[in-house]
Amino acid sequence: IDDIEISRTPSCFKPASVTVNSTTYNSVNFSWVESGHGETEWQYTVVAAGATPSSWTNTTTQSAPVDNLTTGTAYEVCVRSYCAEEDQSDFIRSTSFTPTCQVPTAVAVSGITNNSAVVAWTANNGESKWNIQYKKGTGAWETIENVTVNPYTLTGLDANSSYTVQVAC
Repeated sequence: IDDIEISRTPSCFKPASVTVNSTTYNSVNFSWVESGHGETEWQYTVVAAGATPSSWTNTTTQSAPVDNLTTGTAYEVCVRSYCAEEDQSDFIRSTSFTPTCQVPTAVAVSGITNNSAVVAWTANNGESKWNIQYKKGTGAWETIENVTVNPYTLTGLDANSSYTVQVAC
């Protein structure tokens, strides 16, 4: 007698592949290829790399953006076919990706008064939140976190003093 294996053909086939198309400092755009069995609905989620998905977003398109990700954290996109409320395929994962911030360039200071100065910069990757550090002479750095305007006016500066300024995301 030969060994015989009987397995049930799935009723809902998993997508063929998922691709991370682009990332910014806090978002990802991705797409996937359906299995070839005519699926028209899918579910996706973005999880920390290696984590088990627990909540899903339904869609009828084969691409999606997700934002509000944390810069520097490794993530994976998970996608599965959705055939019915009680019938979803196994999910597939993308390769791991990490949203990164590109350091702002062209930092410039203008509008200098006795107690203030305007700092401006060029954002390079769609960033909308920055940290500004400045110090008087060789003193300690002072940090202003989560700045959401560009340019930004530094206030409370001392007259006739030299300052160093840097901007990061």
